Amino acid sequence: MTPRSRRTLVALLLIFAVLLVAGLVVSTQRANAPTTEPYPFPRVFPDLTQPEIVGVRLSDPQRGDSFSMVRDEAGRWYTPAGVRLTDDAELIARTLALLPYDRTLPLETEDDLADYGFTPEGLLRVEMILADGSSHAIAVGGLAPTNLVYYAVIDDLREVTLLLRPAIDYLMTELRNPPTA
Repeated sequence: MTPRSRRTLVALLLIFAVLLVAGLVVSTQRANAPTTEPYPFPRVFPDLTQPEIVGVRLSDPQRGDSFSMVRDEAGRWYTPAGVRLTDDAELIARTLALLPYDRTLPLETEDDLADYGFTPEGLLRVEMILADGSSHAIAVGGLAPTNLVYYAVIDDLREVTLLLRPAIDYLMTELRNPPTA
């Protein structure tokens, strides 16, 4: 082996060693990085868990339809009249606990709501009662021009939240076809 090829070999080994160490450092940093959100999407209620939801009411302000469900201590869902619900009731609660959104837009005045499909009431209302006695309300307006998100107002926040369409479409389907046994 010539001196030149030995120098080349040593240089390549040094480069390999540096890359190996750099890779280990980056891998260790990623493994130790805190994870703030276990889901690949932002959630409207990031701290809400499904078992915390004890009551849900879905309503269509335009048609006047509504559907309510309550959870007993054993985790079973019923209508307020005592009719046992199918497993879809659990999926409704899970959808609300994990409700994904795209982003929020500032809301200057309430007059702006007509621009977001609230003419005047919107398409869907969601009311949730939590185990601690608190509640959340969601008013869903129109579909955005992209057809990917619905405009919504959450609780009393002064912003419009863009909720992902599949979740809202699912909730509207469940309102029209309640999960009764």
